Amino acid sequence: MATPGLRLVRRIAHFDLDTFFVSVERVRDPSLAGKPVLVGHPGGRGVVASASYESRAFGCRSAQPMTQALRRCPQAIVIRPHFELYRDVSRQFHAILADATPLVESVGLDEAYADLTGIEPLDTGAREAAQRVRSRVRAELSLPLSACIAGSRTTAKVGRATLTRSRKSPWKAWKRRKKRSSSGVRGETIANCQLPIANCLLSRSDGGDGGDCDPLS
Repeated sequence: MATPGLRLVRRIAHFDLDTFFVSVERVRDPSLAGKPVLVGHPGGRGVVASASYESRAFGCRSAQPMTQALRRCPQAIVIRPHFELYRDVSRQFHAILADATPLVESVGLDEAYADLTGIEPLDTGAREAAQRVRSRVRAELSLPLSACIAGSRTTAKVGRATLTRSRKSPWKAWKRRKKRSSSGVRGETIANCQLPIANCLLSRSDGGDGGDCDPLS
């Protein structure tokens, strides 16, 4: 528990289950790993609900007409969605978050904010809590999870989105992140990605001079 009277630095984490529908389908069928996968209904009126990173390399994306996605990536494997399964997995994900902090705001099946302010030790507690969440999600649900910790919800979400883009072009994503850091968008990142350098320079949202952030394996 934090010392009474101590001014706490706000620590907000944004968590996102990467390519959620695709990732759940890969847990059901591990043979889909590493292959271009589209979750959605096939046919002329079908829409892509989720696209794997392998299919995104060909220009596929969520909310795209399925016919257009298959023109761009004809070798993609189309999986009909299992929404009840996704909802069940989402409930388990949010339960893990609730074990870390009671202050959780869900913004979708696969996405949520968590207030980690005041978790001790104060200098590393928020990051350690986020790491524990990520480890549990990986161990219990076998799903990849990205997270960013910052002083506000907006900054945390921007940082987390930058991590997602780094899967497509790590070098460009790092340069965008460095530019944002120098322009006032600052935060700590916890990444499930590989960057082209061992450490990436980020400014801390608590106004520190900066620090190194190691992508988690």
